[in-house]
Amino acid sequence: MKMSAIMGIVAVGLVSLCAAVSPTRAGVLKEGLEPVEPFIGTWEVRGQWSSGAALWARTRYEPALDGHFLAARTMVSEENGTIYERYASMIGRDTGTGVLPIHSFTHTGECRVLEFKHEGDGRFTTQWSMGESQVKELLALRGTDRKEWKVWTKGPADADWTLALDAEWKKIENNAPMDGPRQPLSDAMAPFAPMLGAWEVLTKWPDGVALWSLWKVDASQSGTSIRSTVLARDGDGQPYERYRTFFIRSADGDGFEEVTFTHTGQVLRAPATMTTGAVPVFESVTPAGAMGPVEFVKQYSFTSPDAFRWLVRAREPGTQAMHPVADAMWTRVSAPEGVLTAPIDDGLFVASGAPLRSLTKSAEIAAPVSRVFGAWATGEGWESVFAPAMPGSEASIELAIGGRYEWLFNGVLGSNGCQVLSYIPDRMLSFSWNTPPTQGANRMKRTWVVVEFAPTAAGGTAVTLIHLGFGEGAAWDESFAYFEKAWEFVLGRMKSVLEAQGK
Repeated sequence: MKMSAIMGIVAVGLVSLCAAVSPTRAGVLKEGLEPVEPFIGTWEVRGQWSSGAALWARTRYEPALDGHFLAARTMVSEENGTIYERYASMIGRDTGTGVLPIHSFTHTGECRVLEFKHEGDGRFTTQWSMGESQVKELLALRGTDRKEWKVWTKGPADADWTLALDAEWKKIENNAPMDGPRQPLSDAMAPFAPMLGAWEVLTKWPDGVALWSLWKVDASQSGTSIRSTVLARDGDGQPYERYRTFFIRSADGDGFEEVTFTHTGQVLRAPATMTTGAVPVFESVTPAGAMGPVEFVKQYSFTSPDAFRWLVRAREPGTQAMHPVADAMWTRVSAPEGVLTAPIDDGLFVASGAPLRSLTKSAEIAAPVSRVFGAWATGEGWESVFAPAMPGSEASIELAIGGRYEWLFNGVLGSNGCQVLSYIPDRMLSFSWNTPPTQGANRMKRTWVVVEFAPTAAGGTAVTLIHLGFGEGAAWDESFAYFEKAWEFVLGRMKSVLEAQGK
């Protein structure tokens, strides 16, 4: 088995601006998931439980891991109006049994595994236990934008099922917010605090194949679990999403469990530990048979707040002999949550003085300057342009000198580490910029971009983009040619969407 194929559970990769030019297979699900393809998008329900309690919920479904899974997040409103994430779920493929397995990670930190039965004709049922009671659910597609939803309950002394809910889900705009107040890490998950953030590694497998990857780790909104997104680039290949992993408290409460969904459609569950101290250490053991005939022992040793050692070893069953698979250092590449600004490192820029190697692109957009500027200068504005066509896309933009200027495609950091350099509201914005991960020789360096906005006589906006500071040589020639096309895509998307928003 090639070592590049056994990347453990934590190889990671970055989707940068290349995702805007060549998006991954968003909207395409693999065989066995076709029945739920109509679910893709954002849905909302308003109703009333049989108890009289009001119900409001919103769920977003997105393809994940090259279409091997359908990922879902469900937000629910409490009686006091507080919005919280109740479930984060991964729906797997039907392998011929008529059942789609669902791993549902709850706001209380549990993992519930359900059987989502496709009854035909767009009807799906599932059933589970809740304490001593049973719950049964029906979802039935009604056209392209409606889903009938019924829920029944049955207590231990009940002879029949009781209807608890009869409501209808409606499909809404895909850029509807999916946010709520974040809670601090629970006491049980507090040992994972050193892991949170975005991390990067550039190394080689034992067979010589290069690995570049980035790992993004977040806490759930409730703080009761940890989740991570893993993309990777092997050799000269393209970056791709390889894993999504959830770290939860084990059912017995004595340790942790690592639940990983792979780009090949596997679900891997491994017992894990997380020790605290001067050097926090995470360790998990993926059992033999899950990823081949050997078990994999993986360790992260957090030697500093901004670096950890990644050690993966293979062990044959019945022996104690360990064979090295990976041994490398990961480094933090993004500021922690809550940090609005950071010093600008001028040592990252490769060019200075005059003249500068640069390219210029322009577009005239039939939309007011304030709206066009907002699409570049705010996360909400950027997402209104890109998220509808690229589900899960987000932007982290802090409009302050040294503030973050990061475009995230498919929920993964893109222009990680880039920053706002200067701005004049509604007139100009400049920011540092990096190259896509496929151009590793240049990616850790910085160029910069200046975008100018001017009102037109017709009430629109003239946009001029100047990308400056490219270096010399073949590698920089490749980057220059790439951005010649990439910025045309970005401006074209801005024009078409912003003009449509005004109609």
